[in-house]
Amino acid sequence: MLVAGVVVVVIAGGASQPALQFQQVGHWFYNVAQKALLHVDGGTKQVDAKVGGVDASAGSTALAGDREVFLVSGKQVVVFGKSTLRVDSKVDVDLEEEPVGLEVVGGPYLVYREGGTIVRLGRALKRIDAGGPLADPVATSDGTVWVQRTTARSLCRLARDAGAVDCPAEVPEGHIGALSVVDDHAVFVDTTAGAAHLLSADGMSDPVRLDVPLPDDARVAAHGVRGRLPVLDPKRNTLLLADVSGLGTKKSVAPVLPVALEAGEYSAPVSSQDAVILLDLTRKRLLTFGPDGQRKADTPLRAESARITRGEDGRVYVDDPTGEHLFVVDGGGRVTPVDVAAESAPTARTEPIPP
Repeated sequence: MLVAGVVVVVIAGGASQPALQFQQVGHWFYNVAQKALLHVDGGTKQVDAKVGGVDASAGSTALAGDREVFLVSGKQVVVFGKSTLRVDSKVDVDLEEEPVGLEVVGGPYLVYREGGTIVRLGRALKRIDAGGPLADPVATSDGTVWVQRTTARSLCRLARDAGAVDCPAEVPEGHIGALSVVDDHAVFVDTTAGAAHLLSADGMSDPVRLDVPLPDDARVAAHGVRGRLPVLDPKRNTLLLADVSGLGTKKSVAPVLPVALEAGEYSAPVSSQDAVILLDLTRKRLLTFGPDGQRKADTPLRAESARITRGEDGRVYVDDPTGEHLFVVDGGGRVTPVDVAAESAPTARTEPIPP
């Protein structure tokens, strides 16, 4: 729920603005202790906007669209106008599970994997039935969302502004795998065959071998990085950087680059523009690597748990469910902590929001 007494704080430039304008960069997140929705600028690594008086649950997800910011708290979505940061509306999604959020042109989207529902957020919320339970989704920069049905072999796409999914491809019978994006093209990674297929509205391309056997429990990054696709082999504690630069061509595949990891539990890899990010969950550390497998940073986490979000600006944001600890990972793998409690001078109060 949103409580009365919303406070907007503008930090950029040291003066409040009559109408707030934000670039499509940075990251919105919810801070439980401050009861505030905060925005961090990915370039300056500073909080540059704050909306106080917001009562939401820990772990609430904030997603930005062209004109609105959406705070997803349980089954409710609170919609803030981006130019004013006042509440425009509150919508009950009425779905119990925690969704996967996607910030992409034409969206953002909430993907409810167990229920097989995709919700397009905007001035008019749109619910789309994807035809059954789903695996992790991916999206390309033109606003196309790709999903894989887990109880069938269908690979389906939701085009920007479309009202329904279409399913132009199928996973080969008896095979498993995951979706990813390579050079802004949707790809199906067949872990059974150790191969990758380009996807399009016309179907699936012929396979390209990845020069490495992949286990059934391989965890594939949602994005490639500089011609390499990061894949975590959890049994062997190895990060595999497979060559995918030749997808769609007849270029020979280069040998895989294996990166040995300490024994333990790791998150799925996430790619920024020029780096691969892993959470070492056993030792509570944030690890970054270059596309060549060289380690860039090894940073202690400040909380018991963390989540990784790839922003539209090519950076990666790592925060915890309380919103107390936040790191910005630049495109090249440099890690910077953000002072989420930094005070600002100017404030402006909106009209109280009715309960």
